[in-house]
Amino acid sequence: MKYTMMICVTVSGALLWGCTPAGVDIQAEQAALRAAADAYHEAGHQNDFGSLANFYAKDGIILPPNTPEAKGLQGARDFFATIAEVPGIGVRFDDVTAEVATGGDMGYTLSNAEISSAGPHGEQLTDKDRDFHLWKKQDGEWKIAVDMWNSELPLPGVAPTSRPRTTRADDATNADPQHYTVEFENDRVRIIRIKYGPGEKSVMHTHGPNAAVFLTGNSVRMNLADGTSQELVSVAGATAWSDGDEHLPENLTDEPLEVVLVELKE
Repeated sequence: MKYTMMICVTVSGALLWGCTPAGVDIQAEQAALRAAADAYHEAGHQNDFGSLANFYAKDGIILPPNTPEAKGLQGARDFFATIAEVPGIGVRFDDVTAEVATGGDMGYTLSNAEISSAGPHGEQLTDKDRDFHLWKKQDGEWKIAVDMWNSELPLPGVAPTSRPRTTRADDATNADPQHYTVEFENDRVRIIRIKYGPGEKSVMHTHGPNAAVFLTGNSVRMNLADGTSQELVSVAGATAWSDGDEHLPENLTDEPLEVVLVELKE
């Protein structure tokens, strides 16, 4: 098992245990995040692709399905310049979910998207997607740090599938649906919402390779399949990478714990 964790530490340590730092209005930040997402979506509705790059962080990354990634502001500009040239291009967004971490400087949005374009013979092509944005505060504004979405269109030569890939019985969402729920899934990634109440623990279960975004600060004991355990502490807004393993987590605090897990598929 390998855990690589990047932790944002403040002098006061106020972010620990999921406590909101003094002066941070989470409801106001959530409203601001939703407003930023709404403005992004409106620009898409207007086919104003030239302005969409302005919503991305300086070090942001775009991860389109079946397409090379685009990095940074110039990468975003080049990406949307290419999109603008697609014949008959149009995009619609709706059903937006917006969440902000207790630190007030990181959050995510999840929305439905419908992308239309003209086919090679003039016919209309439509692709329905789920669009995931990880946002962070940069220079006082909400900016997109990671943009990724799925596609219902199959890869060339690959037969479409009508349901997500079957998971093992010891997969977290099967073994412990009380704490692990699937927010989004395609053939490349699965996004899992993790919620633990104060002092709650799971059962032994597995995860594939994954990146975690901690929406609350937390302290957990990871009981491992070999009988050993380790305690991990993180703050709201921290991120972590795991190669995938089998474990039984336990929330050691008297505060709720919430994590978004982006699990990669082989």
